[in-house]
Amino acid sequence: RFCVQVKRDNFPVDTSNTGASSTTREWIQPGHSIVLMSPLTVVNLLPCEIHYTIKQTTSPQQGRIKPGGNAHLHSIDPHRNITMNIRTDTLTSAGEVTIVPSTSIYVVSVKFYDAHKRVLHLHMKVRPHYGGAVKVSVYAAYWLINKIGLPLIFKQEGGSYEAAGQDAEHEVARCAAPLMFSFSDRDAVPMLMARVGKMLHQNAKPQYCHKLPLTQGTWVRRLRVSPQDSRPDWVYIVGVDVRPGRGRYRDTYMVTFSPRFQIENRSSHKLHIAQKGYTSSF
Repeated sequence: RFCVQVKRDNFPVDTSNTGASSTTREWIQPGHSIVLMSPLTVVNLLPCEIHYTIKQTTSPQQGRIKPGGNAHLHSIDPHRNITMNIRTDTLTSAGEVTIVPSTSIYVVSVKFYDAHKRVLHLHMKVRPHYGGAVKVSVYAAYWLINKIGLPLIFKQEGGSYEAAGQDAEHEVARCAAPLMFSFSDRDAVPMLMARVGKMLHQNAKPQYCHKLPLTQGTWVRRLRVSPQDSRPDWVYIVGVDVRPGRGRYRDTYMVTFSPRFQIENRSSHKLHIAQKGYTSSF
């Protein structure tokens, strides 16, 4: 199956031949644009690969989509309900989602669980397209992007557990892939908190930073680690930039954590850097 839309274009310009006889009058065929689309297109707007199962016929269709990729399904009837189930390598859906034919755009929120039963809400935007075709885009509300070079752990302010998708590896090293995030605790404050990983300074206690609103803007936060003895805290100052994504990622807010200061050596010499007051010599 495929869906078709035929649209008449505004060329060539219609001419009036009222003075010419019907035998000499020439009729010029107007230009048309013909668009062919698969009945169902699934778009992965997550930073990880997704696995999908679609049920509408006796034999379910399964597949996987890479980050930023599409899946075109041609045996689906877009005028009937479509049952979908989506999962990732670390997240399992709480149940199936039914896509109902509609003439307007709508969004479905889907609950996912990680290995520790922590909740993450993802979204599916259903958009009607040419000739009755349906396009389903899977996206997250927030991406947490760690560029400070240190392990970071996140949680919702006032929440009873850390954000879904984090495990022991996040305590040790910086994860290269962005972390998907949502405010899953409806009773808690919709603010974000962060701390450094516990293994960065052993025998010390990392503290969560002051709560952070995930609205568009730029902030600075201090990440503190308290030693068990009477020594002063280690303090890491980071910058936080929150802005909507570009293009088809515009429904996702990109939250980027980066060093407050960056030193770039453009000389031909090797440099040693130290903060004043923290060292007496090299």
